[in-house]
Amino acid sequence: MKKLILLSLIVFPILAFCQGKKDRTPIVIPIKDGKIFYEQIVTVDSASKSDLYDKSRKWLAEAFNDSKEVIKVDNKESGNIVGSGIFDIVTNTFFGSASRISFMIDITIKDSKYRAQVYQFSYRLLNNQYATDKFSPLEPVWKKFNEGNSMTPNDDRRLFKGIDDKIKALLEDLKISMTKVSNDNF
Repeated sequence: MKKLILLSLIVFPILAFCQGKKDRTPIVIPIKDGKIFYEQIVTVDSASKSDLYDKSRKWLAEAFNDSKEVIKVDNKESGNIVGSGIFDIVTNTFFGSASRISFMIDITIKDSKYRAQVYQFSYRLLNNQYATDKFSPLEPVWKKFNEGNSMTPNDDRRLFKGIDDKIKALLEDLKISMTKVSNDNF
């Protein structure tokens, strides 16, 4: 009996420690008119509209591998490029659950500045019993999670944290590409 008590005194703290701390930091997802909407406006000193346009097209080709499949609108005259993107987020490593996220990116260019907007988010589940080929709007899932009514709060936390991190990294990568000084003197 003493051995059982001693064993439980050793094992229970280890099990409690292994569960780890749950991340409770709030996730802030930008919303505009009830939709998930990221926007970045960047000034690029002494850059022409034409140069910024060319850099944005090159960035789309590099960031998404196949710019012909990605670019939906390509108008150099108006300085507007609209493309679509997709990425996956693992939401539960134990069960191997993941979601595929689809979105639109709109880059509008003027002399010495550009605006990037990321919007029209949708998702579909992968690798689980509810997996489907159909994409659904992401906002209802965000609303339930944000109000504390999610059926899978830990998975949804990973989903929205992953989306936020990926989109912010994408916009930062665009900014680096657009502000990089071209040195084409080969």
